[in-house]
Amino acid sequence: MHQVEAWIEDQTAFGEGAPAAYWWLKGLALLAYPIMPRFGAKVWHALGHTDLPTVQGFTQAGSPQPMPRSVLFRRLKAAELRACLPLGLREEHSLPK
Repeated sequence: MHQVEAWIEDQTAFGEGAPAAYWWLKGLALLAYPIMPRFGAKVWHALGHTDLPTVQGFTQAGSPQPMPRSVLFRRLKAAELRACLPLGLREEHSLPK
């Protein structure tokens, strides 16, 4: 977790715009891969890589491909979200059905 926090704090080192977004997404894919392998690999592939996310492959440029949002995330139902909330928040903040 400390590595992710340090990475977020150093955001100005990457600049702005599309080039910065590319490197942020690439870093996210690399950091996510060990704990969320499908997500990390999908982001990595969307950035134009055919292999799996690795530190060695991080510096190699890819050709980003358009990727529909639905490939990464599906729409959650309110009941699924409600089940994730602490009990106190389930009662205080009702989610739409």
